[in-house]
Amino acid sequence: MSAKQIPLVSYLVLEPEPHLVAQECQACGARFFDRRNACGSCGARSFAPARVAAGGHLRSFSIVHRADRGVPVPFVSAIVETADATTVRANLVDVEPEPDSVRLGMAVRFVTYPIGTDSEGTECIAFGFTPAEECARRTESTSPNRVTIESDSLIEPTGLPDRLEPNDQIDPTDRLEPTDQIEPTARSRTLSDSVWILGTSMTRFARHEGRDVVDLASEAALGALDDGGVAIGDVDVLACGTIFSANAGIGQQLLGQIGQTGVSIYNVANACATGATAVRVALMAIRSGEASMAMAVGVEKMGKMGLLTRTPTGSKAAEVYEPSGRFGSVRSVDGILGTKTMPGVFGQAGMRYAHDHPGVGFDQFARIAHKNHQHSVLNPLAQYRKEFSIEEIKASPMMAYPNTLLMCCPTGDGAAAAVLVSGERLKRMSPEQRRRAVKISASVLTSDPYVEGGQVQPDVNTLTRNAADAAYEQAGVGPEDLDLVELHDCFASAELIHYDNLRLCEPGGAGDFIDSGAPFRDGSTPVNVSGGLISKGHPIGATGVANLYEIATHLRDEAGDRQIPGAKVGLAHVIGLGSSCGVHILERSAA
Repeated sequence: MSAKQIPLVSYLVLEPEPHLVAQECQACGARFFDRRNACGSCGARSFAPARVAAGGHLRSFSIVHRADRGVPVPFVSAIVETADATTVRANLVDVEPEPDSVRLGMAVRFVTYPIGTDSEGTECIAFGFTPAEECARRTESTSPNRVTIESDSLIEPTGLPDRLEPNDQIDPTDRLEPTDQIEPTARSRTLSDSVWILGTSMTRFARHEGRDVVDLASEAALGALDDGGVAIGDVDVLACGTIFSANAGIGQQLLGQIGQTGVSIYNVANACATGATAVRVALMAIRSGEASMAMAVGVEKMGKMGLLTRTPTGSKAAEVYEPSGRFGSVRSVDGILGTKTMPGVFGQAGMRYAHDHPGVGFDQFARIAHKNHQHSVLNPLAQYRKEFSIEEIKASPMMAYPNTLLMCCPTGDGAAAAVLVSGERLKRMSPEQRRRAVKISASVLTSDPYVEGGQVQPDVNTLTRNAADAAYEQAGVGPEDLDLVELHDCFASAELIHYDNLRLCEPGGAGDFIDSGAPFRDGSTPVNVSGGLISKGHPIGATGVANLYEIATHLRDEAGDRQIPGAKVGLAHVIGLGSSCGVHILERSAA
């Protein structure tokens, strides 16, 4: 290595020849690229450097067309499995960034190249992968679901028009039961065996000019209290969730507007699972005996923020390259070592599923978006209420392949709230309140367990499967009993993989599931009748509570034109990268 060269990240070694080095756990063999305190797999604390194989195959990819300021686009963000089963994320270079030039399963090899020079003349060296002409392709893996993809036509490319027609465009964005006893206090009550939704409400998801986050939260909270026939003085605990106002004490501000009763307030932030986490906090307060009635509120004011507006990376060369952070980076790696922007990350998740399950491709992702836009027409609270054809969806501007603009959820503003009550207290309420109450039969919150490659490509699958399995066990129902599902379709590619994760289809059968029409409103398992995040909108803190609102409204037979006839059981699912997954199962049941 020349004295005038420096690697982009600390796990890239330039001498005697360029290669990657992982930190390998001496107890279980798990590999990591960041600075470690302990092994994420087994907890051991002893590591040794391990050289990573230079050849491998393309496990997943996304072609990124929208990125942070200063990042050249388009580029191919690749997830590569090397010959020694190490997962690496980097750009695929020396290839046209077009779907017909990139093939899942294609052999690739490791390369390095310069990307810039600092003020002292030190050259920064990055790495990537390039198609390999003579690299033997592995056809076996420790993954039990590995299927070799041979067809170059699995994903069909699409041309992009100069502008989208019609012009009603959408902006892109971005298991344990709580039954442990608490120490008795003056407010302690009998442990509750059941928890019910007494009242629920949500604002329209939109861009609410002239209204702030407290206005939106107040509308939802007051609406939920009115819907349940109770007052703020009846509520023992408030859980309030938001992301972009997380440090503002929104729960306290809310009660300052609708009634300062001096009760416990829990302000919650948990990525896209924030609203569901607020519901779970309220539920746990009731189950533990701390409260007999609690309210959960989720709220967000995002405007046209988008999920791509991170700290700008810029293109100006650093004055002096200095390694920093857990990966020893000397400059921003976004757009060089793949992407961490949301359309690309979830695009890669969908393409990983396509790699493992032939028959999944661009058409299936487009069909999901078509379904959700179609459903939204009947929802007066949806941010967008316009149907788009599959052809329009495929032809809309590409954000990060395979997700086009119309496959991405919009940012926006909104709030939702739910008043929860114990079964014991509900028995003392009016017949009408008992008739409309909806039982929370399961409430589960999971985080992502260790999986190989999870630090490279976020694993949104395992924690969702774990949450779904635990929820079905808690509720005593199975996926075949569900009358409707509201799941986290932040992107069309996300909805498809969650069909499988939530056990709505046979393993590997998500493509057939959408092709069969099963998740349409008139299908066997209606999914996202609200329009989903893609059309209803995704004010992050509000989404988890809004999903429960939608399910409860159907179970009460109050959903109007979009009503699923005879709905008795529904499931609500959210997931936030980082990761956290919330699953709730609701039932129409006599109190």
